[in-house]
Amino acid sequence: MSDGPFECWEAEAILAAVEYCVYPDGNIYIGELKDLAPSGYGELNNKDGSTIKGIWENGDIDKGTIIKSNNEVYTGQLKNLKSHGVGEYIYQNKNVYRGTW
Repeated sequence: MSDGPFECWEAEAILAAVEYCVYPDGNIYIGELKDLAPSGYGELNNKDGSTIKGIWENGDIDKGTIIKSNNEVYTGQLKNLKSHGVGEYIYQNKNVYRGTW
């Protein structure tokens, strides 16, 4: 996530409340918020086309899924919004790496 000022809103959807934040760098978080920080299930849609999905706590995520713009997918432990710890990476050619980052 980016530091600095950002804007968050709560908007009523047809079936549930939708909460989202738009960060100065153009990234958008859609999901549950607590005290204007991602907390609960949500996804961060990055300007580079990647998405990070999972359970957030106080604006951070320690386990989830990263879907890159080239459709490669990492699922596992995260740190600072990157692969860190035990996880699985699926490449475009469908090769799979399971291990530690």
